[in-house]
Amino acid sequence: MTLENEIRDFVTKYELCPLIVSGRDMTAYQSWEGFNIAKVCDFSTDMSVELIQKSLVPQVDKNKLISYVRNDMPEGYLGFLRSPLMVTVLILTATEVNRVSDNLLSFLEDAFEALWWRHDIKKSGYARVVLSKLSKSEFKKFFSAFCATSYFAEAIEMNEVQLHKFVSKAKSRLPIDASEEDLIYDMRINVCLLLQDGGHYLFGHRLFQEYFCAGFVSSLSGGQYIRAIEMAEKRSATDEVLRFVLQMDQEKAERDFVLPILQVLMKDYKVDRCSMAAYQRALLGEPAGWRGRREPDQRVRIHLNAVRSMYKLEPSVNDIRELEERSKHKEARYSLELIEARLGDDRRNMIELHDLVSERVKRHSDIDSLFG
Repeated sequence: MTLENEIRDFVTKYELCPLIVSGRDMTAYQSWEGFNIAKVCDFSTDMSVELIQKSLVPQVDKNKLISYVRNDMPEGYLGFLRSPLMVTVLILTATEVNRVSDNLLSFLEDAFEALWWRHDIKKSGYARVVLSKLSKSEFKKFFSAFCATSYFAEAIEMNEVQLHKFVSKAKSRLPIDASEEDLIYDMRINVCLLLQDGGHYLFGHRLFQEYFCAGFVSSLSGGQYIRAIEMAEKRSATDEVLRFVLQMDQEKAERDFVLPILQVLMKDYKVDRCSMAAYQRALLGEPAGWRGRREPDQRVRIHLNAVRSMYKLEPSVNDIRELEERSKHKEARYSLELIEARLGDDRRNMIELHDLVSERVKRHSDIDSLFG
């Protein structure tokens, strides 16, 4: 007899005995007669602290984590506190790794480790079976491809049809024999990286999608690597993908992407010697109303915006896009000095970054030459 049948038989036999069943697969319970389904609301900070206080970890660890949550947690982590599951992951990460990294990339890696190995470890006598039979590294490669194909389709939430399409695309890139159903089960139930809400599926936190997508991009090479960065630039002002790409493999990102575009600026546009008006025309095109107005090189524009996002430069991508909009209006020709002033810092950033990256790439090249 299955556990489900045992529970339902118990309720039938002892109908006056209240019973609460906690689980993740909400759709599995919809056919249970006599049960009402309740969902946990988003947590407040106080509720997160209460959950930490009730967790089965030493009090000294609780006190440290509560102090961290109330006083020291980086702003980028605050979204984790709204989800009971993610607060649990935070507890596991802090207690098992004995730290909560201030580096978002490292924290997400630690969180994945906690979800893969340690979630449910406190549930004595119960171990989850990985239906896909993938190892941790194999699952990570699959999930990275899944996150990338859904990210580039701009799908943070997806229906059943979309889910299977994304799983199929991700599976086609890897030598995986597992069925789509088993892969989906592992994502949802075993690793808890994908949540189901009725007929829709969404990520436990959007940062997981961005983190694993960045891992997929970093695994590419040549033209595919460049193209993936170009595609990620569209959302770079509002997410972390390109910053993760740089942090995951800074040597590769600077050698294959950052330095080439900065060299174009230096050699083709001569930004270290040109006037600010010339720099403005190179980046934004000539102001509206100019005879024979030329548009900027769109590929150069996209690459430079990607660089700005990777290094969190100021002016930001949004600032540059605002200037682009200004340059399209006729009055822009009369406010050229204002636009030039805003671009002054940008040009200095690019010149300084070119020098720093050139030096780093050369140093790595020299080191590689020593080892053949």
